[in-house]
Amino acid sequence: VTLIGKGVFKDCKKLTSVTISADVTSIGYQAFYNCESLTSVALPASVKSIEDSAFEECESLTAMTIPEKTEKIGANAFKKCKRLANVTFPEGLKAIGSGAFEGCKSLNRVHIPRSVTSIGARAFKGCPCEKQIKSTYKELYNYDD
Repeated sequence: VTLIGKGVFKDCKKLTSVTISADVTSIGYQAFYNCESLTSVALPASVKSIEDSAFEECESLTAMTIPEKTEKIGANAFKKCKRLANVTFPEGLKAIGSGAFEGCKSLNRVHIPRSVTSIGARAFKGCPCEKQIKSTYKELYNYDD
């Protein structure tokens, strides 16, 4: 298995913890959408992309370490993860999609690596860190929100 497919765990309300195998390279569209009890996700180093809405509305998720080989975080990937307070981005990450962390009300501060060349519209909208990101990374931030 190299892909966690489209919507495969969508709406699994009682899922609390996930460890993904080392062969997986992509977390698919809405793979874990609305897994409201999910608190812990261990992504392997092999993951290159986290697709659109992959973890959207996983409101119990508190921390996420984006694997070293990940180049892209899709649109709305972590949208409305209300308790997400800590995200670690790897050097090598190239793009953070539109609305990727929108509505993450506990995300106070993030460090964007130099490798990032694009931050989509609304990527951090509604996050306490939004102002910091817009000022620190203004040359990358897409303002069509």
